[in-house]
Amino acid sequence: MGEGPLISVIVPIYNVEKYIYKSIESVRNQTYQNLEIILVDDGSQDNCGRIADEFAQKDKRIKVIHKENGGLSDARNAGLRIASGLYIYFFDSDDLMTSNLIETALSVYMRTDTDLVCFNYTVYDEITGREKKTSFPVQSCKIRGRKTNLVTAEYLGYRLGYCVWNKLYRADIIKKNRIFFVDNSQIFAEDICFNLYYISFCKRIEMIQECLYNYLNRENSIMGKSKKEPRLNQFIMISKCYEEFLEERGKSGILTQCRGVVFSILMRLQLGKVGRLEREQWIEQIEDKAYFYRNSDEAVSQISNWLHSFGLFKGLKEWLKAIEYYYGKKLWICFIKRIIFRLKQK
Repeated sequence: MGEGPLISVIVPIYNVEKYIYKSIESVRNQTYQNLEIILVDDGSQDNCGRIADEFAQKDKRIKVIHKENGGLSDARNAGLRIASGLYIYFFDSDDLMTSNLIETALSVYMRTDTDLVCFNYTVYDEITGREKKTSFPVQSCKIRGRKTNLVTAEYLGYRLGYCVWNKLYRADIIKKNRIFFVDNSQIFAEDICFNLYYISFCKRIEMIQECLYNYLNRENSIMGKSKKEPRLNQFIMISKCYEEFLEERGKSGILTQCRGVVFSILMRLQLGKVGRLEREQWIEQIEDKAYFYRNSDEAVSQISNWLHSFGLFKGLKEWLKAIEYYYGKKLWICFIKRIIFRLKQK
């Protein structure tokens, strides 16, 4: 692709000595070479810091940051602060990039006016050796109607993937809107929070067919364990952070009005991990029950927000699904009667 725009690749590193050589080489060997590779040694206790310095000595594109351990979000933010590329890519230091990842994703930006490029990936299980490829539908998503569909229907609807490493971002959107990763001490699933922030400023998103990333599902990984049980308190915090972000960035219009939809989907992502009969006991463990019940009621009482987000038929389906999650199959009928009564009073 010739010289082309500079791409900043941000790589947090923490105690991954076993994987780091192959991972960093997969970045260095990209077919697209105009890269700024930022290795962030997040207080590693193994030899990762030394290895990063060795890479920097033999590749002038590499910059190394050594810092005290602050978690994944803090390491990525440290990289963002010094990144000078026109586009930003976040890479995890125990995974692998296909050799054409950057070139393929960047080519989409070069031929379209998109705000975000997403791609499929391969999940490799370290224990079983099995591989599984994602198959997100190829699509060009644009804002429509009340401009909430990219956040709700596309991103939270799991049509783009929840992670950051299957996406190439525009640096100007990140910097202009002061988008950052929330501290890991505050939230879990920092990727979801970051993407909610970013996509709130997107008008068009491209999802391409190619599998360009190889994700390693490691033994004892935090993400592996998180898939097994609901993390309601952590996802409530994501909802709170998103509300605060919209308010601080002056996005208090329709996106704020639809915060109940966003909240409801976040809760369903977690409650869906357990059976219907188990949900009540997990809800009882929520620390801020007032926030949970207030937002749950708002989500199911304002059907118009679901229609704005998903369209007529899909919106009705998602709305009814939300009612069932919170009220069960018997009580949701009572709730519909309650809504009809309210409408009649108007």
